[in-house]
Amino acid sequence: MLDALAWTPKNRGTLEIGEELILRARAEAGRYESLVLSPAAVDALRAESAELFEALPEPPAYRRANDTVRDRAIELLPRATDLLSRLIATAKASRDDERLATLIGAVEAHVRALVAIGGGNISAGDNLAREAWEAARAATSSGSFFQFESPASAAKVFDRNTGVSRYDPRPEPSLTVQLFCANQDCRRPAPYSVAPRYSTHRFTCTLCQKPFTGHFVEVRGVDSRSVGKAMHYTLRVEPVGGGASVLEFDDASQGELALAPRDLAVLLYSGTGSLSAVENLTTGHVLWVVPKGACFLATAAFGEGARELDAFRAFRDEVLLPQAAGRAFVRAYYRHGPWLAARVRRNPRAQRAVRFLLQQMHRGLVARR
Repeated sequence: MLDALAWTPKNRGTLEIGEELILRARAEAGRYESLVLSPAAVDALRAESAELFEALPEPPAYRRANDTVRDRAIELLPRATDLLSRLIATAKASRDDERLATLIGAVEAHVRALVAIGGGNISAGDNLAREAWEAARAATSSGSFFQFESPASAAKVFDRNTGVSRYDPRPEPSLTVQLFCANQDCRRPAPYSVAPRYSTHRFTCTLCQKPFTGHFVEVRGVDSRSVGKAMHYTLRVEPVGGGASVLEFDDASQGELALAPRDLAVLLYSGTGSLSAVENLTTGHVLWVVPKGACFLATAAFGEGARELDAFRAFRDEVLLPQAAGRAFVRAYYRHGPWLAARVRRNPRAQRAVRFLLQQMHRGLVARR
């Protein structure tokens, strides 16, 4: 590793600063060809990249003995090159993900900056660090996922012909974003306009005409822990418009919450005020949140709080969730169950038929126990 730091202006004609390590990282990418691609895995790489970007030390202004900044840069280099190898391997397996290409460029810029800083090259370290920070901002920016709407024309502040005077006739800037309806019997996406200075907006679904609410935040950190058969999530966020807050919720969907620092996300609440989904506006990934103990069809057939629900929930927790096939079934049920339950509630004949079938299943579950 240290031999790659021995760069001087004399040999710049053959290799740029850090290029040897970048080439080595590309060669090492083959070791990670068996990486499992999933939204959570990709977002873990993005989160790791964001941590590396935050760790880049400020270049020293002058040479000094026992420079801790140089030591820190040298210490970060193996981490940066290994991350670069994994990003390159992931990009090869997912060629249509432009975000990975942007991240690779930003990490390469950080490798060059770390080599220059670690090698004590003051002027190059300063220039390359600025390039690395700029690349990091471009790679982690969420603004590119929105489109500003600007009016075709603006009325005059003062019209001399009519004498009408206005304080500021310009409409407030708005952003167009694709959101999913938070109501369980709809869940369909549509474009909506939002004012960027406010974090919370109330919408009316353009498809089902029901209200829902979106709370827009920029992610700062995500923590999770298992709570029985569910996951408890703690999100450290900065709401759009400023401030800082912590959001917590439980989810029993067995899905993945794919969020990384600096992602722009929206928490979607149904018309009843319950959290329905967390949509990552940076990546497009959506986690449909299922409360602990949710059993959509049985609830639609028997009613909320019916004693039959306990047997179905126990079957889910004890039989289905411990097995891979069972977990896949549960995920599919949580994805389509709300829609099916809504159809059952609207059709008395279907409700009676589902209740009869579930009663037979309930007898079998009780006998099994």
